[in-house]
Amino acid sequence: MTRRTLTIAILVAPLLLAGCGGGGAGDTPPTTSAETYQTRAAWVNSVSESGTRGFTISGSVNGVAVSGSGSATFGALAGSVFEGRPALSRTTVLTGSLVAGGQTLPWGSTQAFHVDANYLPLGRVADEYWLVTGTPAIPQTARVNDAGTLYTFNRYTSSSKTVLLGTGSVGYAVQPDTASTALLRVVITERTSGGAVSATTIATFRMTPAGSLTRLTEEFQQGGSALTARY
Repeated sequence: MTRRTLTIAILVAPLLLAGCGGGGAGDTPPTTSAETYQTRAAWVNSVSESGTRGFTISGSVNGVAVSGSGSATFGALAGSVFEGRPALSRTTVLTGSLVAGGQTLPWGSTQAFHVDANYLPLGRVADEYWLVTGTPAIPQTARVNDAGTLYTFNRYTSSSKTVLLGTGSVGYAVQPDTASTALLRVVITERTSGGAVSATTIATFRMTPAGSLTRLTEEFQQGGSALTARY
């Protein structure tokens, strides 16, 4: 249980768009903004960002209530090598504690996310080894109701790539929020080698037209597990 409950905290941060900590979306009815949003700039800003963000976790794992809190520390981009080619890498360190079944479980995790010189994703090294496949498609701009696929990846047990666990995809949707902001929802779908969906993570951010992001929530589902992280 411990490894998978960590996923809600660590899965989106390096693969998607890391933003500043902030509150929830609130109870105000959403407004469809007419603005054009600089999504490419948002991606570059997020990949380049460093600092520490705190979060809380709530939900359940196989019928057992889970709560907790933690922090994610994003390191600065540094030169690296990934799959034999020059790259930039950011290391993310997670620490925190979870409460489940009357027990408090401390935990920690470290992962590295790799991009090329143009900030396009190459892969992730953590509990699994993710290798981006094909050509990533990070849109330059987007408007409310736009959606699409950012990139796809293969999931391996290690960098040797001898055991394929399955595949994955990262998609996005821009949804109404206010007249001057939009909600950016980024969806990571993990699949088995047979093509069945094994896990889904939905990260929600508030986005400004200039591409500034505020992380709001991350929702993780896998089998009987449903967890939400709030920033």
